[in-house]
Amino acid sequence: MREVYANGHGKIIKFVEGRYGDTVHRFCASKGNAPPLLSCELVSPNGIWWRVEMEEWELKSRTEATNPDDAQSQLKLLLDELRENNFVHGDLRPPNVFLHGSQEKVVLIDFDWAGVAGVDIYPYGMNLEINWPKGAHGGAKLDLVHDLEWLYRMFPSESKC
Repeated sequence: MREVYANGHGKIIKFVEGRYGDTVHRFCASKGNAPPLLSCELVSPNGIWWRVEMEEWELKSRTEATNPDDAQSQLKLLLDELRENNFVHGDLRPPNVFLHGSQEKVVLIDFDWAGVAGVDIYPYGMNLEINWPKGAHGGAKLDLVHDLEWLYRMFPSESKC
């Protein structure tokens, strides 16, 4: 769902089943690497559905980067900062990585699975058609290695050392 205000700014409203990684979303937003999270609240009495509101930003695909090496470096730095805080995005597939603004700042979206490494788990309903990193499956604990695997897949020249 999308709402637009008179000033042209908008917000995205989505409903998420299970949990939402609002702590990781807010962490990334505090660094300018995610749209600000406006609210995240439980809306079902059974504790399953969350209502998430965030600012709507104009984003472009990372494949449109004028400097792909810079985008790669930004994403690697962000993943390092997530690791320092024991955070994992959990679904760092290419459709969840964008660029924002004239400086082409790397932006992550879709924090539905984000959480604490070694504590939070992947959902059981993961799409089996996707070639997930080894060890990433329903019920497995989140691991930053999986986020790094997506980085290496997006930017094959990135050294794994």
